[in-house]
Amino acid sequence: MKTYHLFLLLFLFFYVGSTTIVFAQEEEEDEPGLQQLIQEFSFTEAVYLQERREVQATLSYFRTEFDIQVGNSLSLDLEYGITDWIQVSAELENNLLQGTDRNYTSHRLEMGTMVRIFNSPRQAATFALEVEFPLNKPDIVVEGVEEDELSYSPSLRYARQFGNTQLHLSGGTELQADETSWFYSAAAVYGTGRWHPLIEITGTYQESADWYAGTGIAINHLRGWEIIAGVRRSLNRPDWDASLRVLYEFTLGNE
Repeated sequence: MKTYHLFLLLFLFFYVGSTTIVFAQEEEEDEPGLQQLIQEFSFTEAVYLQERREVQATLSYFRTEFDIQVGNSLSLDLEYGITDWIQVSAELENNLLQGTDRNYTSHRLEMGTMVRIFNSPRQAATFALEVEFPLNKPDIVVEGVEEDELSYSPSLRYARQFGNTQLHLSGGTELQADETSWFYSAAAVYGTGRWHPLIEITGTYQESADWYAGTGIAINHLRGWEIIAGVRRSLNRPDWDASLRVLYEFTLGNE
């Protein structure tokens, strides 16, 4: 199964790389890029980068229920556009997992960068690398939750425009100690007006596959503010997640 996941990820890299060459020849440098319909999805990473000197602050709340445990997570994410082709980010997250007889609390810091591969009116692609640093080392480990370790997550993100709808695809791997897991997602956003319906399918694989399907709504054009709410359910287990994200985008200084 690991060979299959590696093949799929390499195929995505090859497809985007070959498409980059074609579009570099066809697209003019001053042609506008892919329209940014929303800033973020509920559970899927978007292909959009912050423009030069642009800052995005996102406050996110996630709730997860699985088996006999309930998880709550609160995070603050800051993204900054160094240029129109590269951004950096930092996210501080606090997690609380409540079980039947004990709790598990973790705090982590995630640093990341995202680089644009190409950007045209019809499609765009980026490469992202995120590094997660544990800020605490709990002595108690609840079943299903591993002790925190430094992890690296390279991923590839791609989006294509179909009329008023965009399809976003992503795939990557998380490297943590001697363990490797894979993650994939497909999301669609409809882009007219202020309200944007979302559909998302996400999957992870380590020792077994776990797939989620969900829906949500994004509301933007609120003078820099955006609100995203969504819910998803596991397709092979009685688990579900809910999220609420509020973000604000602004530009530092004048050009």
